[in-house]
Amino acid sequence: VFASPYSLRFPRIQRVRYDKPWYECLDVQCKYN
Repeated sequence: VFASPYSLRFPRIQRVRYDKPWYECLDVQCKYN
């Protein structure tokens, strides 16, 4: 148990998608909206 309300999660890369450009990636702001 940690005192912080946030936890650091490391992303898991399953595969590289060549059909999507890098700028269409999901960012942190978009995830929480």
